[in-house]
Amino acid sequence: MKRTTKNQRRRENKLIKALVHIAVIIAVSIVALLLLIWCRTQAQPPRTDEELAAAGQQEKPLSIEMTEPKTEGSITIYTPDGAVYGYFGKINIINDGTDGHQIEIELNGWLVGECQHGEPAYTEESEVKKNE
Repeated sequence: MKRTTKNQRRRENKLIKALVHIAVIIAVSIVALLLLIWCRTQAQPPRTDEELAAAGQQEKPLSIEMTEPKTEGSITIYTPDGAVYGYFGKINIINDGTDGHQIEIELNGWLVGECQHGEPAYTEESEVKKNE
């Protein structure tokens, strides 16, 4: 076992005292900062509606308006073979999928289609021609 000398103990004591002084300074600084923040919040009295109106800074009252959801619109459908279809008319969303089930939409209107990259490989007309 190693024995400490008197000088080593003095150095250790000085180091411990310095660390304690630093910790006290930090704690006092934190308390002073918190007191300063608290005093500043207490020094500013809450403003009344009259004061705000006089300063011209009165906020407008909150107004929430709910609009009726629309039931008509359009849907664009792009197929892998390049055809593009447009649906126009009534849209009834039976299930939007938020409950974990599949999305279910009922459409009541008309469908307009066109092919951007030529005729699709399979159409009802091509099936009728093959059977004739």
